[in-house]
Amino acid sequence: MLTLTLALGMDFVLHGDPSAYTGEGEPVTWLSFAHLLASGGLAGVVFRLRTHGRPPLCGWRDPRWFWLFLALGFLFLAMMRSPGCTSRSTARCTGLSECRRRGFPTVSTT
Repeated sequence: MLTLTLALGMDFVLHGDPSAYTGEGEPVTWLSFAHLLASGGLAGVVFRLRTHGRPPLCGWRDPRWFWLFLALGFLFLAMMRSPGCTSRSTARCTGLSECRRRGFPTVSTT
């Protein structure tokens, strides 16, 4: 939170534009990627610690599912937020295409 506040403050002071360093490939993007990756890794570690020496996952009400899906979700978000991932490559990888009029992703039918 402090890093984001400092980045936005530097943007405003140096450029008069608070979004100067928040674009793709800028430091805030790298920080966001690192946070998502660390969160996914931590959730994966918790899942592994909770399953160590226990029987396999049985039933959908097992609380270990939460940690598994949380880890996979954060890792997916980190992959989508990675600085090398552009909107065009993301659309190809996921089958989503960008809606030109509003910028919302839509499912590709082709």
